[in-house]
Amino acid sequence: MKIQAIAPLFTTARLQETKAFYTDYLGFEAHVQMDCYLGLRLGEEGPSLDFLTANDEDRPAASGTGLFYCFAVECADTSYEELKGKGAPVGDAPENKPWGERSFTFDDPNGITIYISQTLTEKVESPA
Repeated sequence: MKIQAIAPLFTTARLQETKAFYTDYLGFEAHVQMDCYLGLRLGEEGPSLDFLTANDEDRPAASGTGLFYCFAVECADTSYEELKGKGAPVGDAPENKPWGERSFTFDDPNGITIYISQTLTEKVESPA
């Protein structure tokens, strides 16, 4: 088997809020949109995220607890300020991590943690 692509598919009761979050704050575009399904993509052939409307029968709303979507960026500080300027629900400013990243997190409407990180040229200890 040769897998050609992979995209997370998350069940949600918040389809419209999810669309607004990813399009307004993170630059995704809806490439497929139906009453029960939302396909988001970065650019024409970029990575995608998919969301399916939850129902009470065979697909309950998933909990975002423990799930992270990780986005690598050139500059975590610039990304933080850009998101903050758009009104995104960002919390703490970026911090240097001992494993060589500068990063920050915030949550989407489903409780999925968005992890924004920049690779540093050298590993730097976080201040105590």
